[in-house]
Amino acid sequence: MKIPLLALVFQGIPEQIAIITLACVLVKAELVWKRIVPISVVIVAITYFLRLLPITFGIHTVILIGLLVVFMVAWLKVDMIRAIIGSLVSYLILIIVETLCLAVIIPMFGLTPGVLTSNWVVRTLVGLPQLILLLAIAFLIHKLRKLKRNA
Repeated sequence: MKIPLLALVFQGIPEQIAIITLACVLVKAELVWKRIVPISVVIVAITYFLRLLPITFGIHTVILIGLLVVFMVAWLKVDMIRAIIGSLVSYLILIIVETLCLAVIIPMFGLTPGVLTSNWVVRTLVGLPQLILLLAIAFLIHKLRKLKRNA
């Protein structure tokens, strides 16, 4: 499924930043924004091309998890096992948060799947709560760990 370029910029990149941030926090890796942001852009660019390929929906997610592991090991210097765990748990949290948000937002605003797939602005706006929740979870964990260390 082709993704509009503006949807990639306004939804894809921020969501990927949130996923990588959460993965880093989960594995206690340093949050290095000058690496997290470029990794996000690269992964989103790869996502764009993956979605153009005739592969079964969902396979791209498995590939993205693998890519996140590779980038965490290569660019963020996280060991392989922690990178795998962080990537898997981050995407699991994304799936849970996305499911909960959509279960609330779709009926609340009377949206249809057709509107979500055809209108990138609506899809982006519907994705904002999950983006905010992912970042909130990441920063809450990060803050709690800092408080625990300083106590």
